[in-house]
Amino acid sequence: MTAEADGERIERGEARFHGLTVDAVGRLFTWRGRLFRAINPAAARGVRELFACGLLDELMRERLFVRSRVTGYRLEGCGLVVEHQRIAPLVYPFEWSFSMLKDAALAVLALNTIARRYGYRTADCHGFNVCFDGTIPLFVDLGSFEQAGEGETAWSAYEEFLASYEYPLRIWSGGNAYFARRALLGCGLDDRMTHASYFLYKLPWLRWLGQRHLAFVLRCLANAAVLTRDPRRIAAFLRQADWRSLRLRDLARLQAVDFEALAKRVRRIRPKAYATAWGGYQAAYRGAGGTRQLPGRFERVAGLLESFGVKTVVELAGNQGALSRRIARIPGLEKVACTDADENAVDRLYLDAGRTARIVPAVLDFMFPMTNYAGNAPPSERFRADAVVALAVTHHLLLGQRLSLEHVLATLRAFANRYVLVEFMPLGLHDGKGPVEVPSWYTIGWFRRAFETAFEPVLEDSLEENRVLFVGKVRKGRE
Repeated sequence: MTAEADGERIERGEARFHGLTVDAVGRLFTWRGRLFRAINPAAARGVRELFACGLLDELMRERLFVRSRVTGYRLEGCGLVVEHQRIAPLVYPFEWSFSMLKDAALAVLALNTIARRYGYRTADCHGFNVCFDGTIPLFVDLGSFEQAGEGETAWSAYEEFLASYEYPLRIWSGGNAYFARRALLGCGLDDRMTHASYFLYKLPWLRWLGQRHLAFVLRCLANAAVLTRDPRRIAAFLRQADWRSLRLRDLARLQAVDFEALAKRVRRIRPKAYATAWGGYQAAYRGAGGTRQLPGRFERVAGLLESFGVKTVVELAGNQGALSRRIARIPGLEKVACTDADENAVDRLYLDAGRTARIVPAVLDFMFPMTNYAGNAPPSERFRADAVVALAVTHHLLLGQRLSLEHVLATLRAFANRYVLVEFMPLGLHDGKGPVEVPSWYTIGWFRRAFETAFEPVLEDSLEENRVLFVGKVRKGRE
């Protein structure tokens, strides 16, 4: 972010507004490659007070809120223009690993703990309001902050917190990543996990209550854990309540949400150990004391990327990220995203990487990505980088899943701005035991012809007996 040319007028035609929703505070837009929020005139004073009170400064120091500043730019129809740090690539909640989801939940609670000291809280907290800058979860919704009365302990976003974080974490902790990740697809009031959905999953016998009363009973149970025990507050509520029109949401006035106690509850949620197909594939690269013992082909790939002068890299099917962590050490490299369909492998990468903005983990099947079809950008757009690396994966796609080579190469090209580095495995799915059996059409010549049709060839290098590295450039007009 820069303060250059503050005071300049931004023409409406130059600002690209985006997002599915518009809140009462303002709307996001990009201009000259930077990210801004146009603040509505009615909300401008409140936003200035929010910046002036010191809350956002503290949150940014603690790396809980995205770096933001009030600018002097002028835009017709808005009372204020705020600039935000632009985070890329965006990793959506359904692409998080278990530990990423847990850390996002804790970040939301830590942010609200600090906000309460300043007399604020967040009106909502769903996972799409949290973006990972590398491995660091940051809350990004400026419009979510609202003032709370002195001593007020209610939190209207409590039930949303359960649906967006605690319920999926508890399902995942039982070993069911499939359901947990799909519970993260929704962000609206009507498509997120309901209390009934969660409790019926955990306690199927509750069906005897019947659908008519189930939702009401379970919502009461979910809120019971945060209701005040203060007899004075209860007595005041009972005196003031209009019993003829009392609704369940009115009970929010009796909430006593302790963010630190809620954080302790979340920390106690631990994943049940379960095996996944590729979760331990790169375990052999982890030496004693956490040191890495990398194969020579990884150094070869890293050396090529350094020679190309790329700034961003995406590794597809990168497993635990052993290569990505090596790539992250390339001088001048800004960011490397490491994706894999195996949630345990990605979680291992996330935990090993520590807090860094240079490595971006994501649970992603790049050929068959999960999506919520809600207008969100596809993975090939969000993760697009100067260079794409895909090692030891094409044989599984071509022989195991029987995908066409043209489709696989087209998908790789969609992720790449400049270069594609991909391995061909001449021995196919051979596991080192018994005879080599591959179809007659599966030859290096067949792969080479398709690769040279899709890309401008740069290099072909036989790294090992069963690994041939193909390097190509994206042809102009196909970016």
